[in-house]
Amino acid sequence: MCIRDRKLAPPLARANGPGAKALTENPKPERLYVRLNDASDQSLLTGLKQVLDNYPGPTDVVLVLGASDKKQIIKLPSGVDTSQPIEQSLEPLVGAGNIKLQ
Repeated sequence: MCIRDRKLAPPLARANGPGAKALTENPKPERLYVRLNDASDQSLLTGLKQVLDNYPGPTDVVLVLGASDKKQIIKLPSGVDTSQPIEQSLEPLVGAGNIKLQ
C-alpha cells in the first residue's frame, strides 16, 4: 500500500476559528464555596450539615474556614444540587456574603 492511497482522518478542530476554543478547552466544574469564620460553633456546623443533606447532588462543596490570612480549605465528601434554592437556605446560617458558586 502506498502512502498516497491511505486516507487521512479529518482534523478534530481547526487551530483557529469559532469552534477551536470550544473543542480544546474543558470547562471547570462548578463548586459551592461556604466561608465560616468560626468553625468551633457546633450549632452552625450542625445546621450547615442539615441544609447540605437536604440538597444532594453533583456540585462539590468547599468550606473555607478562618480569617483570610489564615484560611483552611476543606472539600466535603458529598455534593449538592445547585439547581434548587440552596443558597437561600444557607444565607440565614452563614450570611449572603459567605456563599459563592463558581
